[in-house]
Amino acid sequence: MGELICVKCNVVLVEERVELRYLDHTVSVDTLKCPECGQVCFSEELVRGSINETEMSLEDK
Repeated sequence: MGELICVKCNVVLVEERVELRYLDHTVSVDTLKCPECGQVCFSEELVRGSINETEMSLEDK
């Protein structure tokens, strides 16, 4: 796969560790982020896997 470009800023997204917050819990993940505006891009694998599993386990508590 080639480089991904931010639609807003027209610059190449860079891999960066970001914090996700949900129901008073914070998780750090590596994902693509625009160095200009901060927009993040989550892979389908991350959304359907880690994020979905974490969300479901927290809601079940």
